[in-house]
Amino acid sequence: MKRAHRLEVGACEVGDRVADVPSLGRCRQVQVCPLDQAAQLGVLVAEVVQQWRQDGSDGPPPGLLCERTLTAGAYDETVTATSALPRREQLLEAAAALFAERGFHDVGIDDIGSAAGISGPGVYRHFASKQALLESLCDRAMTRMLEGARSISSTSGDPLDSLSALVDLHVSFAVEERALISVWVREMRALSEDVCRSLRRRMRAYEEPWHVVLSQLREDLEPAQVSVLTGATLAMLNGFAFTGTARLTPDELATLLRRMALAALLTREDLSGR
Repeated sequence: MKRAHRLEVGACEVGDRVADVPSLGRCRQVQVCPLDQAAQLGVLVAEVVQQWRQDGSDGPPPGLLCERTLTAGAYDETVTATSALPRREQLLEAAAALFAERGFHDVGIDDIGSAAGISGPGVYRHFASKQALLESLCDRAMTRMLEGARSISSTSGDPLDSLSALVDLHVSFAVEERALISVWVREMRALSEDVCRSLRRRMRAYEEPWHVVLSQLREDLEPAQVSVLTGATLAMLNGFAFTGTARLTPDELATLLRRMALAALLTREDLSGR
C-alpha cells in the first residue's frame, strides 16, 4: 500500500524562543540552548530530507524550498535543504534494465524501486503504475528515433548520405540502448490498444524517410518491396538486442551492424537463377 506522508510544523523550544521544526507526520519538541539552536535544527532538517528522499521524492520537502536563517543571540546560521537527485530518470533506467532482463510481467514495483534505491511505494510519486513506466519507455524510444529521422530528412539532400545517416542513427540507438530496444520490441504488447496504435502510427512515420531515400536509390524495387526491405533491415538491427556481443567493443559492433544494414538495403545481386 502506498504510504502517505504529511509535512507538519512543530515547535522547538529554545529558551524563550520558538523555532519551526518540520517533521514527517509528527511534531517534535526539542529542548536546546540558544547557541545550539541552528545545529539542532540542522539535524532535524537532515532527518526529514533523508526520509523524504527514501520515499522517492525529488527536491526538498514542502516548507524547505528556501533558505531559513535562524538567529540565537549573536549566533547566526543558515540551513539549506539541497535538491535530491532526479528520481524519474533513475526509475526509467531501472525499469528498462529489469524489463529487458526478466520481462514486464515478472517485474514488480518493489523490484523497480529497490533497483533505483527507493521504496516500492515511492515509485508512485513519479508514475501512476508499472504500465505507465512501460509507456514512458516506449515513448522515449520512439521520440528519439522519430526526431532523429526527421532531422536527417530536413538537412540532407543526397539520398545515399541520407540513408547512411538513417542507418547510423538506428545502429547507434541499438548499440547504446539495448535494454530500451528490447523493451520496445518485446513488451509493447503489454500496453493498452490505444497506446499501441499511437506507437505503431509513429513507427510508420519513422519508416517513411527510409522509404523515400531507398526508393531513390533502388529504382529496381516496387514500393511494396521497399517497405518490406526497410522493415526487415530494421528488424535485423533491433534483433541485436537479444543476441550476445561476442566480446566485441561498441565501436566494433556499430561498424559490423552498419555494414550489414547497408549491404541488405543496397545489394542488387540477382539470385533468381540460383
